[in-house]
Amino acid sequence: LKAKAEPAMPGLVALLDDANDGVKLQALRVLPKLAGDGGDVVEAFTRRLSEDDSHEVQAEAARALGQLGPAAVAAGPALLRAVQTAAAGVRVEAMRAVVMIQPPETADALSAGLHDAEAGVRKLASAGWRKAETI
Repeated sequence: LKAKAEPAMPGLVALLDDANDGVKLQALRVLPKLAGDGGDVVEAFTRRLSEDDSHEVQAEAARALGQLGPAAVAAGPALLRAVQTAAAGVRVEAMRAVVMIQPPETADALSAGLHDAEAGVRKLASAGWRKAETI
């Protein structure tokens, strides 16, 4: 499926810049299943996480990055910023993505998460310490 989807990827990635949040959300839900090793998709997801004005789109972008796993390691700085400063729902998804991706920023993100006002973030940070491979 991923190989067959490759010719369509540029058009699908372009949907992430659509003015309609519903279109962006659907693209964010489909693209991780087709992305293969990440590449341009990681950059596009990171841009939605960092720059979109919709918290729902930001949270979905973080979730999509997490689905890519270690292939999304380049998103580490943006995920750390989201864990530290974003809205509660976005922080939860950003923390989940950090735990799944394990970027170099993992220790800083988990430390921040342990002191978060949102219980879901604290729970994920605690679980993340147990899962972390090299911190």
